[in-house]
Amino acid sequence: MKARRRVVSGLCLLTAMALAGYARFFWARAHAPTPGSIARLGKVLPPLLVADASGGLVDVGKASLGSKSIIAFYSASCHVCQVVLPELQPFPSTLRLLLVNEETGNSSQPPYGFEKALQFHDLNHVLSRSFPMSGIPTILFVDEQGVLRDGMVGEHARGLVQEKLREFAGKRP
Repeated sequence: MKARRRVVSGLCLLTAMALAGYARFFWARAHAPTPGSIARLGKVLPPLLVADASGGLVDVGKASLGSKSIIAFYSASCHVCQVVLPELQPFPSTLRLLLVNEETGNSSQPPYGFEKALQFHDLNHVLSRSFPMSGIPTILFVDEQGVLRDGMVGEHARGLVQEKLREFAGKRP
């Protein structure tokens, strides 16, 4: 009887390990970027579904249509974000700013003094799915047709933000 119990316990353990392996495989596959979901310079942005304040999904790529837009992925707890994103000020009035918080908490307070910015939360990890080599902050420059024209990631953006903003807005220093 004890031998039978051990065999059954062993089979149950083996089955659980196999199921856990399959679950991990399918989770990774579901969260991996597909060729159609990767953003490319000079191409229309793929769907970037993020959550608005009410929890509804919004495609920030489509939300940027009609005017030149800056889409900035950030985290309030990110030190580099706290240094780089304030460099977006003064923000050109001819551009639209869409801020996407990478943290899951719902902060109603606009970060870095951007009261007029549209705010979203990246609950679906769209940044990592659309930009395989992503980091934060990620600042995207999207034209009126939704085409990704330029972008900056991380600390490399430091000091270049205002220059790129002026250039993108069509204003020379």
